[in-house]
Amino acid sequence: MLLTGCVFGLGTQPGTDSVDHRIYLGDFPAPLSLPALPAIPPQPVQPADTTDSAAMDAYYLAQADYNNAVMEMQDEFAIHGAAIAEAAVTAAQGGRDAVAAWQSLMVTAGVSVTDASGSLVEVGGSSGFGWPMSDAQLRLHAVLGASSGGLGLADLAEALQGIPELADADLVTMLYDELLNYQDYGFGAVFAQLAPGTFMTGPIVKAPEEVVLSWAQVSLVLHRLAAELAIMDSVDGQDTVSSQSGSAYDAAPSVVTASFTGDAASSKRACDVGIENPWAAELLNQFNKAHATVVFDKVVAYVDEGLGTNAGGKIGIARVISAFATMLAKAAALRADFSVSDTPLVRTKNTQPGEVRDLAVKLRFDADSWEEIRGCMNLFMSPFGLELPGAQSGFAQNIDIDLSSEEPWRLRIGDGAGGDKPVTRGKTDGNGEARFKLSGAPQADLIPEVAEPEEVDVTVRAVTNLGGNDFYKDVAALPWDALDAAGTAGISLVPQVLSRMKLIMLTGAVPVRDWNLEADFEATVVASISSRSATHYLPAADCGQRPVSTSSTEAAVSLASDTVEISAVLLSNPDGNLGDQAVVFVPRGEEFQGYGYGDGVLQFETTGNYTATKSHFKPAVGELPPVRVGQGNGVCDAQGVGGPYIPPTPDCGERTYSEALQVTIPSARTLHVSHLSSTASELWRHCGDAVVVVAPRLIECLGDVQRHGGKFPSIADIYDSSKTVIEVTGTLSCTDMREGYLEEFQYEWTLVLCRIVDGESAC
Repeated sequence: MLLTGCVFGLGTQPGTDSVDHRIYLGDFPAPLSLPALPAIPPQPVQPADTTDSAAMDAYYLAQADYNNAVMEMQDEFAIHGAAIAEAAVTAAQGGRDAVAAWQSLMVTAGVSVTDASGSLVEVGGSSGFGWPMSDAQLRLHAVLGASSGGLGLADLAEALQGIPELADADLVTMLYDELLNYQDYGFGAVFAQLAPGTFMTGPIVKAPEEVVLSWAQVSLVLHRLAAELAIMDSVDGQDTVSSQSGSAYDAAPSVVTASFTGDAASSKRACDVGIENPWAAELLNQFNKAHATVVFDKVVAYVDEGLGTNAGGKIGIARVISAFATMLAKAAALRADFSVSDTPLVRTKNTQPGEVRDLAVKLRFDADSWEEIRGCMNLFMSPFGLELPGAQSGFAQNIDIDLSSEEPWRLRIGDGAGGDKPVTRGKTDGNGEARFKLSGAPQADLIPEVAEPEEVDVTVRAVTNLGGNDFYKDVAALPWDALDAAGTAGISLVPQVLSRMKLIMLTGAVPVRDWNLEADFEATVVASISSRSATHYLPAADCGQRPVSTSSTEAAVSLASDTVEISAVLLSNPDGNLGDQAVVFVPRGEEFQGYGYGDGVLQFETTGNYTATKSHFKPAVGELPPVRVGQGNGVCDAQGVGGPYIPPTPDCGERTYSEALQVTIPSARTLHVSHLSSTASELWRHCGDAVVVVAPRLIECLGDVQRHGGKFPSIADIYDSSKTVIEVTGTLSCTDMREGYLEEFQYEWTLVLCRIVDGESAC
């Protein structure tokens, strides 16, 4: 799984023009319909005593049954995964549909939610667990989830360490490990889709300090963590959470296991809580029924070790995290406009820097959006007598920005000319604007002129100290300690948590014209082989007058391979010498390994399908080798046990078979097609001598070898999209003439490359 992510803030990015960035305050919609979670069976638990052979045998059998059951559910996973992906796209667009989608996504991820009537939202029979998210929390979460950004994992951990019980925890490592190795399918299915293509979907795992979660992922993580902490005393099957009087986090709510009594009044107006204290409401504990494991087990275990049986303390921590998640919605009113002069920026085709452009980053606060978000927050907090102050607006001045490119191999910060000034750092002026220079990154190698333009958007990340400039100061300034007296002890820690958020990240996109060096093909091989052997033998003189013995064996073979998809890869040449450039072929989606195998450097493998006819002649037909005269040994008549030797019945004729083929580079700029290994000769047991019946390797001929053709396609042809078919033809012939024996073959092959365009064969 790939640890990476989008970043925090609202940037002018592709695909965001249609996003509704205002909080939805209309009627509360019904939840989006989703298929039920696949009913994954409980995973077997390995016995504590691994020396107990009987117990271990039973465990291995149970594990095999579990694996088989999961494999049989692949269609269910595919259907459910596609539905989750579609719902995540809807959620990212904001507005009414996003509120509907988020209800179902949160429940699927294990977080309980109430609908417009105050009843629990069910998805496939599951209602999640913890405090059900209220109307206000769901709307605030939805507007936050539509923002195109996120928060560094290390910054999230730093903020949560404002909670005293987590202050000394290695929280970033805990969260990193748990997000990398989660065991809850429902949570993981949703979490991965909230930043498709950037998180847990590639082969590279980033270091913890490099991980950035999307804003939607941050909120989901916090709500799920709060839910797990709130019910942690009952995850082992208990039905209630005990309350320890006198705790710093007293006032544990009641716990229900199969039902929930909501308040329909919450549907009367948007964001109205409708109950006296949302964090003193009933907790829903359906953990064992709905979800397989605790996602954040290390954090839960750490808190459990520190607080022991103090259930009120654990629930107090859950309250802080839940409130923290809700207050973060203020970020949805932040705007970051990224504007580039004269787009697109064009990269060169050589090892020199490309064009230079000016980038302006303007930070501002959307007063109208914040006023709506503030109103919803105030309705949510009204039972506690808390109210956020008036709208904040205007440009963010004197904010430090550190700019970086998400693809520095394509787009660089700076003009490429060098100098002693830091080109990645800037500060906003009185208009909230900071300016930077951008340039196209030099190519690692010379690019062929036939390379076609590719229009891409490169993400740039602006790391700001907005947090250090009291972005949340109005939220933190509220009298949170008053909530402790209202029966929600621990909430007073919210300002401390918010104050630890220093670095706020925002993103934008820069249009870049790069050069497309992608060339994918469907590869097939057709070939023919004509092979022959002959013997020419004169018995020894001491056997008397005997005739000369001759025989010959022939095979006519045709070959047509399976189709395999391959890609052309231009190998990097740091010296910039175009004459030394080289292209190799690899299976599509794989990287070039450079393995030497068989006849040369392996390019790819496929399967050859053969039809061969073998014949034997005695006396021989065709050319004979020089006669070999036998050396007398006193044995002149072949004898068998019990009588004369009787030859077996010949089994010559036609056979069909399949064998593995390899395409290799045996020498500079040439290709060859040959077999990997073969047992095909055993298909004829009694049909003369062995002859070549599979695509021969170069090393298999001991005589005169003639090899022609097989020239590697030119770089220009490979990357010229107008050439839809490229053919490479080669021949290999061999004549091994010795006294009494002749072996020869002629092998002709053609590698046909049919270009793939937009995922389809162009042939």
